[in-house]
Amino acid sequence: MESSKTNFKTLVVITPADCQRLIGLYPRIIDNITYGDICFVGKVEVGDILNANPEIKGKVGFIDEDSIIPFDSVHKVVADRMKHILNGRELPRGITGWYYQQFLKMQYAFLCEDEYYMTWDGDTIPCRKLNMFTEGTTKPYFDLKHEFHEEYFDTLGIILPGLSKTIERSFISEHMLFNVEYMKELIQEIESNAVIPGAHFWEKILNAIPEDKIQSSSFSEFETYGTFVAKRHSDAYALREWHSFRLGGEFFNIDTISDRDFLWLSKDFDAISFEKGHSVREDNANLFDNPYYQEKLTPKQMLQAAQMEFKDGYKEVWDDDESIDHANESSGQFNNSDEGQSEPVKNRELMKKLRDILQKNPGFIENLPIDDLISCVYVELYGLRQLYDKEHFDRLEEELGQISNELEGAKAKKDAEQALHIIDTLISYEDMLPDNDLAASFIEKANYDDAFLRHIRDNTLVVIGDSHVNFFSGNENLSFIPIGNEVNTCTRKSDDPITTLHFGPCLAYKSNQYGSSNRFREKLDWALKNFILPDAKILCVLGEVDLRAHVFKQTARQGKDYKTIIDEILDNYMEFLLWLSDLGHEVLCWGPIASQNDTCPVTEEYPRIGTTAERNKATEYFNEELCRRCGENGIGFISLFSDMITEDMQTDEKYLSPDKVHLGQFAYPEVIEALKSIGVI
Repeated sequence: MESSKTNFKTLVVITPADCQRLIGLYPRIIDNITYGDICFVGKVEVGDILNANPEIKGKVGFIDEDSIIPFDSVHKVVADRMKHILNGRELPRGITGWYYQQFLKMQYAFLCEDEYYMTWDGDTIPCRKLNMFTEGTTKPYFDLKHEFHEEYFDTLGIILPGLSKTIERSFISEHMLFNVEYMKELIQEIESNAVIPGAHFWEKILNAIPEDKIQSSSFSEFETYGTFVAKRHSDAYALREWHSFRLGGEFFNIDTISDRDFLWLSKDFDAISFEKGHSVREDNANLFDNPYYQEKLTPKQMLQAAQMEFKDGYKEVWDDDESIDHANESSGQFNNSDEGQSEPVKNRELMKKLRDILQKNPGFIENLPIDDLISCVYVELYGLRQLYDKEHFDRLEEELGQISNELEGAKAKKDAEQALHIIDTLISYEDMLPDNDLAASFIEKANYDDAFLRHIRDNTLVVIGDSHVNFFSGNENLSFIPIGNEVNTCTRKSDDPITTLHFGPCLAYKSNQYGSSNRFREKLDWALKNFILPDAKILCVLGEVDLRAHVFKQTARQGKDYKTIIDEILDNYMEFLLWLSDLGHEVLCWGPIASQNDTCPVTEEYPRIGTTAERNKATEYFNEELCRRCGENGIGFISLFSDMITEDMQTDEKYLSPDKVHLGQFAYPEVIEALKSIGVI
């Protein structure tokens, strides 16, 4: 009996692209998950990739995903659910893929011969050996994180009437240990719900989701199974807080992360994820993988310091975080805004507490946690590094190192009186640092001053709009830094006289409206009053978001063709451009780039509707019509769109950045020459 409990298969459900991308790290899955066979589940190409790798071949199994549930069967149901929205267009595979991989994990219960099976996300690598059972028992763990997505529980309440969110935390981690009998029981209960059409559980789940919510990631197998078991078998699992470094790809490079890095990460993290499209940002390079910083800080301290600078996006939180309530909540399309954030560690209180203990009990000197004391200050210093130039920051680090050495010396001599004096110095040192609550505004002001002075000095071209403004900064990856009023500029990688201003995911359709959800016009009014020179040259970058995510949604909703919808967008956009021109600015317009190919999965951050060919045809019309209207009104127009598309209206990806959505720096010289040729820089 015990053997069946503690020996089971682990399924890694993976796409060929992700398997190829991460295969160099998969030996760590084999080494750290030791309960039984590791089986990769995916297309036939996944098996080919595994067999071609000498470190993996023969050490893992492979299961053709279609042998569990045929993809085409699920795809047809999703297409039927969305037929009114699709309006005759082909459904991209990525929309189905989100649900399909969850259904595979559930259906495997009917193939499993063990009491349990575990699923493990293929973009996640364990940092240490996994223990999935409570110590000395065969009671499994539910591993919990902090996340809430409203639509998961909307669907749950339909497929399993009477069930709703049960615990404060989330059952969603990058893995789950399923009890076969409980999963079968769950599936049978879903299939017995006669109110919902469909024979198979996955048909009923899809039919329970409103058609306009299909793209809103509206089902979670983990939340559903966890809630079901918590209600029906409340004593079957033990609950455990799980910590995985979800944004690992923004701090570590897949190809260079080392054994030392994993050993350091294992102090605070069970696993690290490398999500598709994530890459190490310039301001994160040589930080988390730096041996010097690793010696000074724990991974938790390091990440908490880094997260002080996150204005939005997913954040790792711990049970002792003061802002744990409502952490990582979302609704609708997954996004990385409006999510909770961690508060700084209360460093000063900890230092004073340790000082009081030492003063009352001098013998405590032998156990004085010097690393913790120094880290209390260093974590705050690190979070404020943008306030200092490199020379100043290096000097502060050196001074802190000297204090650490003096404290080590006092401890070695068991000199409590000297240690108290040094701790007082350390507290005074920490007191001299700017308060964390004010640091963000200081940093924002410094960013503003730097960008504003350069704009005045060089009379720069100002590029305004959505995230595509980043291209004009010379950065391959998005590099936004705040300057005030929720407006960002970009880290400069070029000396060309250009200033970028990012206003968020704003729409051309709403560019001439106040009160939009993004507040584009309100933000622009602030920039025109406080930043942009009265007679500045302004390049407007809007429209790609409209074309990728909204045009074909509106064609279905309104029963109009895409050209009519685009004409309505351009009517508003031209009013905005003419208003800006009437203010005295030399206005130019950037034509939206070619659209992301359908070979890329639909992601939380970059939703899309329509096929690549359809979106590119729409973009072609948008650019042609915008160019014509701009010409009639004396507004300059430039675009690379025609260079980016193939004969069959697909997108040539050599032009794109790693996220396959934005323009990459391959095209930068060509665009700069175009701007120079018309005399705007």
